[in-house]
Amino acid sequence: MNKLFSFGAVADIQYANVDNGYDFHQTKMRYYRSSKDQLIEVVDTWNKNDVDFAVQLGDLIDGKCRKVDTNNESLNEFLAIMKKFKSTGVPVCKYNQGYKLLNVDSSDKIAPYICHIWGNHEFYNLSRSELWLSDLNSYIFSEKINFDNKDFDYYYSFVYKGFRMISLDVYEIATISSPKGSEIYETALNLLKENNELYPDIMTPGKNKPCYVSWNGGVSKNQLNWLENELSAAKLAQEKVIIFTHSPLHPASTSVKSTCWNYEDILSLLHQSRCVVACFSGHDHDGGFYHDNVNKIYFITMEGVLERAPNENSFAIVDVYNDKIELNGYGITQSKILTF
Repeated sequence: MNKLFSFGAVADIQYANVDNGYDFHQTKMRYYRSSKDQLIEVVDTWNKNDVDFAVQLGDLIDGKCRKVDTNNESLNEFLAIMKKFKSTGVPVCKYNQGYKLLNVDSSDKIAPYICHIWGNHEFYNLSRSELWLSDLNSYIFSEKINFDNKDFDYYYSFVYKGFRMISLDVYEIATISSPKGSEIYETALNLLKENNELYPDIMTPGKNKPCYVSWNGGVSKNQLNWLENELSAAKLAQEKVIIFTHSPLHPASTSVKSTCWNYEDILSLLHQSRCVVACFSGHDHDGGFYHDNVNKIYFITMEGVLERAPNENSFAIVDVYNDKIELNGYGITQSKILTF
């Protein structure tokens, strides 16, 4: 059977112009500067293989950029590298600065498309409004939106060759993604207090619900309702669904402290839909993989670039067919065939 399309995938590049150092637990080396050369290799490989679009699964630059006051400089430097991505497959109409729709008849609708996910390190560097005004905003319009009533939430979908791609905002409810004192911040803080018995030490995973830590977040009821409607529309149109997130959605595909806060609510909708075939995430730099045989869903957690030595890498080209996904791994990322 012929391939329908392909997309590139990479996670947790986390560049910063600082010396190498260990992670929070002082166990794994992080190579902050060398991720620049690794990203260049990623984009060059995607271009050579003519992938239709790409997914950057979050944490493009590290939170240390803000500490050394280079967040905007580093972000622009890395976005310039990603703009060298040349493939033109997805015909989309995406957000433009000034909250205006791009002209759907213009060549912009088939410009090379990178689906940027917002992870925790995006929020360590920039506010939601700043992210909306940056080139990290890959939001795709499905209808006209009243921005006066929008809180810069960042979930959307697009359909391509019989597949519906759904990008979720798993930091919609989080202490790191909203101003202190705001309603969303207070809601997130209360959730941490209720679910982490070690509070106020919210950097340490609790015993009962270890995912309730400050570097994770959750989704709202509004987003869950939107997701349910998207899945219903996909099923009605006989589309298959691929989900993109920063933090993983299934605890078997990651460490117990890395999942989205209310992942069970999301999984319940995915199970009911019977049309989701795969979920791609980042956040856990060790990566992970789980096949839910009952609900026929693959959960892929991409290894982070940050902890790959300068002579290593970790990214993928994902070939999509009607009945399978071929994940072609580069560097330490293993290749897999995912049939459905």
